[in-house]
Amino acid sequence: MEKLQTVDLQVKRWWDKVNGNSYFSARMILNYGMKTEKTFFIPFQYGYGNFPEQKALELLKEKGYANSEHYSMWKFTESEKVIYRFTDHGFTLQKEVKHFGEEK
Repeated sequence: MEKLQTVDLQVKRWWDKVNGNSYFSARMILNYGMKTEKTFFIPFQYGYGNFPEQKALELLKEKGYANSEHYSMWKFTESEKVIYRFTDHGFTLQKEVKHFGEEK
């Protein structure tokens, strides 16, 4: 497996006013701008706060980049000396959030 140098996590959120719930979707780009660049999509789902980062870390574990000792994205990127950039695009329309988390 190639060396992981950067993790870029981009998140869009939607607020369900009727039920008072927060949803999100995300894109995680590994090794942005490099030959080994890979993009993973985290589909539309319930979650608030740092839940998108938790789901991204689960995906990194699933793909073999992180292990069980990494209990947070901060811990993972700090211990592995990986550049981490997080962009929260904030709350937007539900259809935009759903589309953002889908692979094209």
